Amino acid sequence: MKYNSIYLTLMLISSLSYGSIHGPSDDRYKLDEITNKKIKELAKSTAFITKKNPGSSNSITLQTSSLMDLKGMCSNERFANSPSVYGCSGVLIDTNKVLTAGHCVISEIDCKDMVISFSYTDHSLIGEFKDNQIYKCKSLIAREKNYLTHLDYAVIELDRDVLDRLPVSYNKSNSLSKDDPLFMIGHPVGIPTVISTDAKVLDISDNKFIFPTDLDAMIGNSGSPVFNHNTYELEGILVRGGSDFDTDFDSDDLCRTWYRSRNYPQEKAETEDVLKINSIPYIKLLNNK
Repeated sequence: MKYNSIYLTLMLISSLSYGSIHGPSDDRYKLDEITNKKIKELAKSTAFITKKNPGSSNSITLQTSSLMDLKGMCSNERFANSPSVYGCSGVLIDTNKVLTAGHCVISEIDCKDMVISFSYTDHSLIGEFKDNQIYKCKSLIAREKNYLTHLDYAVIELDRDVLDRLPVSYNKSNSLSKDDPLFMIGHPVGIPTVISTDAKVLDISDNKFIFPTDLDAMIGNSGSPVFNHNTYELEGILVRGGSDFDTDFDSDDLCRTWYRSRNYPQEKAETEDVLKINSIPYIKLLNNK
């Protein structure tokens, strides 16, 4: 299949941020299932980041295989019929700049081989984005992936200003508290826009850069913006998490299911970790503009 090289490359670059379904329910929703107007507006500023098509710079042809075909998902699993292209998530923080996880963009050369779209929202199987729906990486203006401090971010300068949506507002203070309600917008497993709701801050004491959450997140949510549900301000981006998949051993084809933490009560709870927005040096520069 001609997509195999893209698939494998992006599987590697987004492999640092995994996740699982936390608690008794799956709190992930398609964009058209959301009625909250503020969340829908913020979703317009959430980006999908993927590789260019080989030999093409003017379009993105999306993989039209479903998760069921591509990843062997069980047919009754949520999003089993959604299209999937491996990549990362990001968010518009300035008129021409997108913030994502540092492990999603390795170098300037890597960045120039990527395209960014804010239009990947439809869960029906779709084909191609034209050049007016995609942005290219002009430069990688800031990046850090530090295993000691857990700083993990990249700022991509786009090839032109984004005129049809606004940069998000973010928390400019250190007012985040334990149990603050959260939601996240992104592209888990490279599928169209998904909103994860009904989550909270689990702790704020362990690390000055990272805070743990119980967001329902998956690989591909790397770089996804995480918002405070009280203020609708950006609190950070998802950078790492727990397991993604289980196997249904009762099925004839051993199909895959989403990993659900409730099925493993004897194990230590896995968390989805968010890089605080105010721990990112580039954000501090924006604050001074």
